[in-house]
Amino acid sequence: MLIHVVKPGESLWRIAAYYRVPIVQIINVNKLPNPGQLVVGEALVIPTADVFHTVRAGETLWQIAKRYGISLQTLLLTNNIQNPNLVYPGTVLVVSRKQKPVIEVNGYIYYFGEQAVPIVREDGKHLTYLSPFAYGIREDGSLEQIDDSPAISAAYAAKVVPMMSITNFTSSELGRNLAHIVLGTPEIRERLLTNIISVMKEKGYRGVNIDFENVLPADHELYNQFLRRAVDRLHPEGFFVSTALAPKTSAGQPGSLYEAHDYPAHGRRLKHLVSRRHCFEQ
Repeated sequence: MLIHVVKPGESLWRIAAYYRVPIVQIINVNKLPNPGQLVVGEALVIPTADVFHTVRAGETLWQIAKRYGISLQTLLLTNNIQNPNLVYPGTVLVVSRKQKPVIEVNGYIYYFGEQAVPIVREDGKHLTYLSPFAYGIREDGSLEQIDDSPAISAAYAAKVVPMMSITNFTSSELGRNLAHIVLGTPEIRERLLTNIISVMKEKGYRGVNIDFENVLPADHELYNQFLRRAVDRLHPEGFFVSTALAPKTSAGQPGSLYEAHDYPAHGRRLKHLVSRRHCFEQ
């Protein structure tokens, strides 16, 4: 166990990502009534077997590495340190990874209302996240509503993190033109994000999963801009952001599910979760 004291500007998703611990574990161990509202100075128990070291004044990374019997290169790589000169007193370093890699599982559920409850009760033990699929976006930035409250309540009862899912495709069209209108119009993008935040607060979602498919290749950078803006607006509210992607074997892989999706940019910007929904559909 490790104790983390919440600092100004920190959110639960950022703390969980830093320590590589599922958010749901931190919520459960600390019995947090409202995970989206952390209090500065609050002490959180982090359920991890890793070993950490807090840098003290006058210490060098070489001295720290020698103390724990590891190479300087291992210390740099483990903590993703690009410039050793930018490590200051108070920095918390990982000096030993003892636990197995965390595997997080998201389950999309296509049943709404009370029909979803027995499914979540039965399968919740296998999940980290639950995503009722899905809120459809509209050209004006509004959202098509779904009856997801019973599924969300069942998710909390099963200690599963509810994750809102939004999508651009419908039963009648692939959504490429709809995505083009929304991504290419700043005021619509902002309205969409405002509506997403409103639903998440009202329903009790902890994060959002963005499933934009068949986006036009020409809208590649617009999609990246939208994701950056989503992170900038949702993270300060305590919500995490994830995307749904199809399996991709190369950067230049052709196809409507791949060409507009910048996979490295998703990973760099979101730093939390990438959901590969299509792995199970194709």
